[in-house]
Amino acid sequence: MITATSHYSVLVVEDNQDLVIGLQDLLHHDGYAVTVAGTVAGAIELVRAHRFNAILLDLGLPDGDGLEVLKETHRLDPSLPVVIVTAHISRDRTVGSLTEGAYAYLTKPYDREELRHTLRRAIGVKELAVKVERTEHLLSQSEERLQLVILGSNDGFWDGRVLPDEPWSSPRTPVWWSPRVKTMLGYTDEEFPDVLESWASRLHPEDADRVFAALTAHIERRNPYDVEYRLLTKAGEYGWFRARGQAIWDETGRMTRMAGSLQCVTDRKRAEDALRRSQQLLRDVADNTTAVIYVKDADGRFLFTNRRFEQLFHLTTEQIVGHTNHEIFPREIADAFRANDLQVLERNSTVEYEEQAPHKDGLHTYLSIKFPLCDHTGTPYATCGISTDITERKRAEQEIRRRNRELMVLNSIGQTLS
Repeated sequence: MITATSHYSVLVVEDNQDLVIGLQDLLHHDGYAVTVAGTVAGAIELVRAHRFNAILLDLGLPDGDGLEVLKETHRLDPSLPVVIVTAHISRDRTVGSLTEGAYAYLTKPYDREELRHTLRRAIGVKELAVKVERTEHLLSQSEERLQLVILGSNDGFWDGRVLPDEPWSSPRTPVWWSPRVKTMLGYTDEEFPDVLESWASRLHPEDADRVFAALTAHIERRNPYDVEYRLLTKAGEYGWFRARGQAIWDETGRMTRMAGSLQCVTDRKRAEDALRRSQQLLRDVADNTTAVIYVKDADGRFLFTNRRFEQLFHLTTEQIVGHTNHEIFPREIADAFRANDLQVLERNSTVEYEEQAPHKDGLHTYLSIKFPLCDHTGTPYATCGISTDITERKRAEQEIRRRNRELMVLNSIGQTLS
């Protein structure tokens, strides 16, 4: 039941002033805002200029038939309820007004309570009509947005419904495939009909069991469905795709529908594969050299070391990566390493150092070439070092210097004796 408040506005079309006063008293008492018109022309002008929640309409007006007001009202707003309140009670007039779109027909003298209830029901119908119209408008907008999203997206979309008395995995399960799905795969509508088999038959044999297991886990245990797999394209090649979806279950827990998206990730997969090959190439080169290679971030934590580093210092990758020099080497040695690393970062240039590192047989000398690794702005975020053990060379140089000194002494003695 509608409770009348001041935001409900009623147009009273009546030329009898005594009846107008009575209606105004009744309607004001119930909280309605009341506007009065005494002629057909005046009523039509008001209907065109203002918005009302309902109209109480007399048919016998000084300048014409009240049905003209009804017709114009229905033309402008078919959902606006018009309640006929008139002394004309002929069957033709009653049926005629209802045929023209009147909500109800009351005869004078009217019953106040009947009029009240009729008016409240009329306004309730109007509000319901407005809500339905608004809902339909919002639904139409939503559908339009969805269509624009589907048309403007690089992703494909799908929507499947389970057939009665058949498993969801039935080849005949109806699945709507958006045009983008078929375009990505290169098939026409005839070549890729809207059934599950169109997709299932083109899954890579190595991926099929894994993908159906993921679907089953989602449908039976409601695990998230987000999986990547290969599909056969019309060109005869397999492309990589990422599928995501969400099922809908009925009150018994049975899946009735599932919809989702399909995204082509072939380029990303190729890039990842190229990156893996590049990383493996780097690893192979780094692990098959006698030099020690390492990368440390700006805080001095190791990001990468090669096999030679691990072999020389008898450490595993887990014991090195994520740790600092001070967690691996004696303090004085670590201080020297850190000072050189910081200098490389500050200079943002390549620097060559002689550094010492502890081995089982004592300190070894390394020739270290260190250079900064920079981000896209040119800001260094890490240092890379390539260190070569020159201990034997240093010892040979020292031996040569010692022998040269001895020769110089012997030459000096010989000259003195002569």
